[in-house]
Amino acid sequence: MNKWGYRLVICLCVLGIGIQLYPFVKQYAARQAMQAEIASFNEKKDSLQTDALYEEMKVYNETIYKQKQSGLVDAFSYSQNPFTFTQFKDHRIGYVKIDKLGLKVPLYMGASYENLNKGVAVLSQTSAPIGGENTNCVIAGHRGGTNGEQLFKHIEKLEKGDEIEVINPWETLTYVVTHKIVIDPNDIEAIKIIPKQDMVTLFSCHPYAINSHRYVVYAQRKGQQKEIEYPEGIEYESSTKEIEKEESI
Repeated sequence: MNKWGYRLVICLCVLGIGIQLYPFVKQYAARQAMQAEIASFNEKKDSLQTDALYEEMKVYNETIYKQKQSGLVDAFSYSQNPFTFTQFKDHRIGYVKIDKLGLKVPLYMGASYENLNKGVAVLSQTSAPIGGENTNCVIAGHRGGTNGEQLFKHIEKLEKGDEIEVINPWETLTYVVTHKIVIDPNDIEAIKIIPKQDMVTLFSCHPYAINSHRYVVYAQRKGQQKEIEYPEGIEYESSTKEIEKEESI
C-alpha cells in the first residue's frame, strides 16, 4: 500500500471515531451550556426579585384560574400564546432540580421550540412557578434530547415521594411526586389546575423517542400533600426496557 493509501485509511479511521464520539461530545456541550445558563441566572436573579414582577405573576395565576385556563394547548404543538409579563423580558425564570434523575436544568417561560431546545419550559395558560393555592405549573421537557442532552428521558423513574425543586428568583419551591399517568396529546383537562392545590406537573412525550402520547407526573407542594382525585390516564407500556437496551450498547 502506498503512502496515499495509508493516509486514506488513517482519515477513514479518524472519521469513524469522530462519528462515534459526536453524540457524546454534543451531549457534553449541551450540558455545559445548560449549566452556564443556570450559573448566569444565579448571578442575575437579584435583579429579578422585584415586587412588581412577583405581583404580576400572582395576578396572572389568579386570572387563568378564573378563566379556566382558556387557550391551553399541548406543549409540543408549538402553538401556545406567549407569556406577556411587562416586568419580565428574559424567558429564563430559574431552574429545575430533580436529584432522583440527577437533573439540573434551566427553566423558561413558554414552551416554544427554542426554549424546549435549551431546557424545560412552563406551558402558557398554566401557572407561573411561584406556588400558591389554585396553581399548577406545568413544565414540559423533551424526552429525547434534540440538541444532544437528555432532559426528561428517565421521567418514568420518578416514584411517589420523590422531590422536585423549582428555583425561581425569590425562593426554592419543593414538590413531592404523588401520581403518574399517560394521556393523549389533546387531553388538556388532565393538566389543568386542581382547585385548592399548589402543584407542579412534569410533561413529556411517551413512548420514549415517539411523539404519540404524553407522560404526566403530578407533584404537590411539600408539607401540603393531600389525597385528591386525579384525572384518569390510558393504559400504556413502559419505555424502561428500550432505554436500558439503548444505553447498554
